Amino acid sequence: MPDDGIWSGQIYATLRWYQTQTDAIFAALANTDLDGAKKDLVAKAKQYYAWHDYLDAFRLAKAAAD
Repeated sequence: MPDDGIWSGQIYATLRWYQTQTDAIFAALANTDLDGAKKDLVAKAKQYYAWHDYLDAFRLAKAAAD
């Protein structure tokens, strides 16, 4: 369908934004001492990131940073 091409660009841009934001959070958390619960959140975020689930990776990483 022609509309699929129109939506795919917007979806790609949104997912790319989540990916770059998550990269920034991971970089900021790299040199910090996190407690056990926050370490678990970061580990889970990295797992979702590896699965290319950038939305959930962003949410988990952001929760660990707050």
